[in-house]
Amino acid sequence: MNNSGKPLFPGLQTALNIESISSLLQEVLDRESHQISILEGKIRDIKYNPDKEYVLLYRFKLKNRTTTRNHEQLLTAKIIRKDATLPDDPSKKGTTRRRNPEKPWVHKPVIILPGHKIVLYPFPNDIKLPWLIDAVNPYVIKERLNRTSIFQKTRVRKIKVDLLGYIPHMRASFLYEILLENRDTNQSEWKQVIGKTDCFKSPDRLFAGAWALWKAGEERIGLARPLGFIMNPRLTLQEKIKGERLGVLTHSRSFNTIIRNTAHAIARLHSLSFPLKKTRELKDEIRSIERWSNVLAAISPDMKKRIESLCGNLLPEFERRMIIRGPVHADFHHTNVFVDGTNIYLIDLDEMAYGDPGLDVGRFLSSLRIPSLRTFGKINGLADESELFLEEYLKIRPDNVQNIRLFESASLLTAAASSFRLQRPDWENEAHLLIEEAENIFNSAKGHKNITAVMFRQKYPQIAARDCLHWALDETYMRAVLSAVVRKEYDAELLSCKVLKIKKISSGHYVRYKIYGRRQDKKWKAELDGLVSNRENGQSVFSRLSLVKKSLQHTGAFLFLPQPIAYLPEITTIII
Repeated sequence: MNNSGKPLFPGLQTALNIESISSLLQEVLDRESHQISILEGKIRDIKYNPDKEYVLLYRFKLKNRTTTRNHEQLLTAKIIRKDATLPDDPSKKGTTRRRNPEKPWVHKPVIILPGHKIVLYPFPNDIKLPWLIDAVNPYVIKERLNRTSIFQKTRVRKIKVDLLGYIPHMRASFLYEILLENRDTNQSEWKQVIGKTDCFKSPDRLFAGAWALWKAGEERIGLARPLGFIMNPRLTLQEKIKGERLGVLTHSRSFNTIIRNTAHAIARLHSLSFPLKKTRELKDEIRSIERWSNVLAAISPDMKKRIESLCGNLLPEFERRMIIRGPVHADFHHTNVFVDGTNIYLIDLDEMAYGDPGLDVGRFLSSLRIPSLRTFGKINGLADESELFLEEYLKIRPDNVQNIRLFESASLLTAAASSFRLQRPDWENEAHLLIEEAENIFNSAKGHKNITAVMFRQKYPQIAARDCLHWALDETYMRAVLSAVVRKEYDAELLSCKVLKIKKISSGHYVRYKIYGRRQDKKWKAELDGLVSNRENGQSVFSRLSLVKKSLQHTGAFLFLPQPIAYLPEITTIII
């Protein structure tokens, strides 16, 4: 990395040298008398924001010299700027929070290397994801699950936890192997469940979107069934599906069939109508292109002018062509497709939003360059399969090919930066190849005239009024979307939601809900009303009701009006 000697981050050069950081860590372990030796270490991930932030993830292989046992330990390194102060050592204040069931191999929750301005956090300690300590604790998860109704008529007897993936300060995923016992028959069974946590996304909202997709597409698309969510620790839970990732099947005789079925699956997802909270807007795409362009220009200064030129060409084209038309996966690449035989399952849908379908198609096409490089040693080794995917997709969802190529070019730019982020052995050469490919694809996307891409003015693409009522009557969905409302208004944890009655009114439908939960560790219940509007001005109605209620409270008038507490724009529903 060419700018590693920047004085703004004096510890960066040391952090990027695995031998240096291993030596420093070993000194700390020896001072603590842990009898722990470092056998080897690798950099697994780099979060890099030029001149602003450097966060590295290491994986160390450790050995206990007393027991001769080996152990793999993740450590996050945060590089502190020269003009910033080091954090306080929590262990010196006696404020260390640790509830791990097993004695940790690295005792200190925070390791500070003051001479290098580097701070190390042994997993599961993470300053942005403090609940990880509970998420990997089987006793905590067991207690939380037994408080919910996720596994009805059963009790959780035992849990085994394995870490599947981790990006520091952002997200993590786990495999929970759960021993369930039927409350009536006492029969036991093991169940495998995937748990996910995200620093920025609330689990109730993630589950609401996943549940809506699963209900809308369960007979048309292969998906993992969403099981539920836990607010503390912040986890969404889904069934584990069988299969292999698409990228490892390039030599399979049925690979063309797999590619064809993958195209059909994502096309069907784009054709669905269901409520979503998030929209992938033009500004999000521009921010992503600019961010990764800056990273690439910093790590590959010899290509800086080409990268800046490509970025400058991409941005106005996105402004001209991008159209938000419906649901998109928003992180659709070959590693997010699971294959069981020829059955296709779409996974990792946490970025799902309303957006331009070209985002998914272009991203998938660009991602096939990586298994092509791994398998065939060249970037276009899966060119025929890419064309087959596009051809099959367009049969179901006709679209402008040049617009798709535009997204493909931008995704290749992102993939070039990812090679550095993941510290692939040949990342510099790989980045150069991907940037060159991005330029070629952009050239094929140019020249399309008379495109009138008009962004949706509303924040949420509208679903039909009958569909709004359908979701307002879905008790699982409503439990998820009302969770934040109940937390804010009643300081309670919502555990279940029941529909008591429904009535047609002039402006739509009236629905009565009975909700159950816990508040201050005691059982709690209440009733809420929902007004499912068949108009598009639900937000303005909610605002007027709130204003009138507030005005009457100030006047002291003895006139009782319902208290509006939330508006759910995805399903045009006012909660009272």
